[in-house]
Amino acid sequence: MFADEYTPSELMAIVLSRELVDGETGEMGAYSQIPMAACKLARLTHAPNLNWWCSASSFLNPTGPLYESSTDYRNITGAEAVLHMNEAFFYAIPHYDFFFWGGIQIDPYGNSNLTSIGDYKKPKFRGPGCAALPTVSALPIKLFAYMNDHKPYTMVEKLDFLTGVGHYYGGDSKTKAGIPEGVGPVLVITPIAVMDFDKETKRMRLKSYHPGITPGEVQKNTGFKLIMPDNISETIPPTKEELNILRNEIDCFGILRKMKNSKS
Repeated sequence: MFADEYTPSELMAIVLSRELVDGETGEMGAYSQIPMAACKLARLTHAPNLNWWCSASSFLNPTGPLYESSTDYRNITGAEAVLHMNEAFFYAIPHYDFFFWGGIQIDPYGNSNLTSIGDYKKPKFRGPGCAALPTVSALPIKLFAYMNDHKPYTMVEKLDFLTGVGHYYGGDSKTKAGIPEGVGPVLVITPIAVMDFDKETKRMRLKSYHPGITPGEVQKNTGFKLIMPDNISETIPPTKEELNILRNEIDCFGILRKMKNSKS
């Protein structure tokens, strides 16, 4: 399948869906079309017992079509349970295996900024804020980061504001700061590449580059030095089955196809 037969957002959703494990439980934030699509696709393919809470709306395993926001009340369609937001924070989150988070910026150690660009008191841009990020930062769970743009100003050496702690400053710095050691960020998925983290330094490294992109282009669009292993491969493109299920059973309104994100 050629890169012009699917969009970057569709590829990102499909790549994320492959990472989800049957029987595990997790959640995502409010403006999370890609993670929602990934969870729906995983349940319809290889992980029928995956459990996912639809953000702060706290609908468990909704089965309706993909909507723009996980807080859209129509996501209640087919839900197995509904929690109040406070119940979700204090009951559901401690039992998660994974969480999806995005950001205005992300740094080499998977730390995320969802708060502001520039001086916090007089920001150039104000983001949506922290929500669950500080909480999930302290849990020993898998964190899947996704960025709708892969540019030097989104993939940065130093965050303007630390909202969610990933691997902090790398190594054992997270434990020394008093944050319980756990899995933390495992993948960062963007419109042009997939990154993971070196086991020792906890610094971001290139895992795969999307079809039509080169490793050099990925580095050029990253604001810090990526670790470049010798065995970097191309991201496995969507299968016809994956794309068919995604478009015809999940993204009936073409939301992922309409999303604007950068490929280079």
